[in-house]
Amino acid sequence: SIDQPCFYEVEEYLDISDYYLNTGSPEKGLSVLRKSLIHYPGNEELLLSLAGLLIFVYDFEEAKDIIDSLEGCEDSEYIYLRAQLVYAIEKDVNEAERLFSKWLKTEEELNRYEYEEDEAETRMRGNYVHILMSFIQLSDNCDRELLASWIDEYISRFTPLGICESDYIV
Repeated sequence: SIDQPCFYEVEEYLDISDYYLNTGSPEKGLSVLRKSLIHYPGNEELLLSLAGLLIFVYDFEEAKDIIDSLEGCEDSEYIYLRAQLVYAIEKDVNEAERLFSKWLKTEEELNRYEYEEDEAETRMRGNYVHILMSFIQLSDNCDRELLASWIDEYISRFTPLGICESDYIV
């Protein structure tokens, strides 16, 4: 009946929040996640998603409170969000880089077991893009040398798209 309260599975709340973010309504996404935590209090996936969306809207302090409450969380997203906050709030580039590197290693291990080689590489390429965008978006004055070092690491790690070994056979 229409008068019955309803709630969704965790994945559905996450999908709805992502929809709002992708359609330019992050505040609606935040509202969905906050309501979801009424039904699933303390759910790590929802809390991590909420923290990520709060970082997206530059509410670093609330995001930090959430991440701090999840100390010891094993999810790789926790490491990524912690790195973003260390960079955005503390401006500690070395610690942010250490955490981003740790996140990449964790993701690489997960991808190795969950995806075929091509898909795993595509996901890792995307992870580097996420790191670069974090450095750009979370700083008023992004350090070009910092970006260059991560871009150099990316280039040294991956074959450029569209280049095959057969291109070099003479």
